[in-house]
Amino acid sequence: MSATLPKSLSVKIFWQRLLLGGAGVWTALQPALVVVALVVAGLAFNVPQYFPPLFNLVLLGLCFLAFLLSLRRFLNFRWPGVADAARQLELANNLPHRDVSGLQDQLVSEQDNGPGSELWQTHQLRLLTQLPRLDLAIPKSSWRQFDPLALRVPVALA
Repeated sequence: MSATLPKSLSVKIFWQRLLLGGAGVWTALQPALVVVALVVAGLAFNVPQYFPPLFNLVLLGLCFLAFLLSLRRFLNFRWPGVADAARQLELANNLPHRDVSGLQDQLVSEQDNGPGSELWQTHQLRLLTQLPRLDLAIPKSSWRQFDPLALRVPVALA
């Protein structure tokens, strides 16, 4: 058996990649969303009317710079691969021996029909039968890691 996975497992890995990617995008955009929320809250309270126009321009420039700097995590984001999704499935389903990742392994030989191929196919089939019904790992919120002092609360309330 080569690196092709059964259809049901491929679908699970696809959805797990989608979940991990969505969680990664959300985590990477959190700082930018906080900056945008601060600007919107300042505009909702009409803060610019209390300052001279030059200060407002400087403040607008600082907000724009903070927004650009907060996008740095998003620009460094990489979409999770099949191996990342397989590992997340293994962790979520308490499979400590990397059974899902083992299905993607390939026999190292030039000949697929060599003397070890029958043993390899038996090993792959055993891995398939030992896999339980896999549940997707639902991502958990990372707000606590990103904002340990809960400074987002006043921004959300504003």
